[in-house]
Amino acid sequence: MHQFSKKHWKKATILFVATILLLSALTLYASKTILAYESYIVEDVDAGGEYPIAMIFGGGMIDENTMTEMQRDRVMKGIELYVTGKVLGLLLTGDDGTRWKFDEVGSMKELVQQYGVSDDRILVDAKGSRTYESCKNASEDFHVNKAVVISQRFHLPRILYICRNMGIDAVGIAADLSEYEDRWTPGVRETLARFKAWVEITVKKPWLN
Repeated sequence: MHQFSKKHWKKATILFVATILLLSALTLYASKTILAYESYIVEDVDAGGEYPIAMIFGGGMIDENTMTEMQRDRVMKGIELYVTGKVLGLLLTGDDGTRWKFDEVGSMKELVQQYGVSDDRILVDAKGSRTYESCKNASEDFHVNKAVVISQRFHLPRILYICRNMGIDAVGIAADLSEYEDRWTPGVRETLARFKAWVEITVKKPWLN
């Protein structure tokens, strides 16, 4: 009985280690695949409507009235593109407080209105509580096929990977306008998020189709 138990644990340990190694390899592969989409990050776009809309991704709320610096910077970059005539409208995508605690898109809309963006130039995706959902909703619900996507640089490759695999001809513009306190976000969390995005695009999406 003792020998059988040792064999059992040895096999279990080998299986566990093999699983960890496989997941680690897939995570690295997914991250490398997605980071290749950095090539679609640009410094600016020309005026004239080549990219008709800018997608601004929610980045969290501190409380019901206060956006995180990341989210505010994303919105301000989108406003800059709009007022300089480089995009014709804004798609604000995030949570409306249904999934998370506070209303991201409501606060985003209030800010862009303060800078003179008219309601007929604002689209609101209140069900974009994840990056995958934001890109999917833009393609399927708002029929976006060409856009500038706006977020911080660490987040852009994942957005671009998902959007372009959803049929959106997207380029990214970084909204790194501040020094951010959350140093963990661009590291471990983003690496795991890239792996999840890769699974959703390469496994989940084809299966659903």
